[in-house]
Amino acid sequence: MKRRVRTVGHRPKSARTPANSGSNDIDRHLMQILANVAQLLLRNGYGFRRFNRLARLAFVEAALALDGSSDLRPSIAKIAAATGLTRIEVSQLRRTTSASQLNKSTPQNRAIGVAMGWSSDRAFQGNKRRPLCLPFAASGPSFTRLVKKYSGDIPARAMLVEMERLGMVKESKNGSVELVRESTRAVKPALAAIRAISPWVNFFSKAGDEGSNEDLTSTARQIKIHFESLPQVYAAVRELESRRTSFVTGLELLGTRSKRNAEYDLTVSVAVAAAKPLRAKKAT
Repeated sequence: MKRRVRTVGHRPKSARTPANSGSNDIDRHLMQILANVAQLLLRNGYGFRRFNRLARLAFVEAALALDGSSDLRPSIAKIAAATGLTRIEVSQLRRTTSASQLNKSTPQNRAIGVAMGWSSDRAFQGNKRRPLCLPFAASGPSFTRLVKKYSGDIPARAMLVEMERLGMVKESKNGSVELVRESTRAVKPALAAIRAISPWVNFFSKAGDEGSNEDLTSTARQIKIHFESLPQVYAAVRELESRRTSFVTGLELLGTRSKRNAEYDLTVSVAVAAAKPLRAKKAT
């Protein structure tokens, strides 16, 4: 005779839903977003140290905004509990009320820190306190000593390669290193990209606050259009702007004209992104 085994209160493993499945999905998509942003920042000489401080400051400001409807001022302990930061970190960040007050002594990356030391430290300066053209390695002032003093554990050769990539130094045939500029030369492209991204992120952030985040949709398609001359490009840009305006006007006409009779709101964001025209490579 077969015995029937009775199980109580257990679901098959296949039917179980991991408690952190939602967090895993967030991690996956957030990783994709941050990887692209990090690539943009690193390409333009913006390192993790400054980004990390901005991120922590943003979490503190977000925690303050969550309690904006309360008459009570949120305590440091409450902000720490919400953000995962320590109370000491929250206290320090509360003294920085905005990103514009970010400590200017914190360079964008270690390469800029080396350049700042090169321009301010008299041990590496010559006449009129100008940065010396330094030998890579020597018993006296050298690029190796400079990097060790202002960049910690980064090897001098690795720092030289990075500063050359950013257009900050140039190396002569005899191996000496000259400071060309204290900052990176690609700040404007990064700023333009961040400005273009910011309104899009802001839109979805506010839409999520309204409780409709599960119904949010976004579709992006990249299209390359070919032209024979710049006048044609400029004419196409004007046409795109005209069509965007007409499209937005048409969307507004879809709804009711009277707000009094409206029970539901649908928020739509329209974005047109473009980069400056590049010359097409001719096939050989």
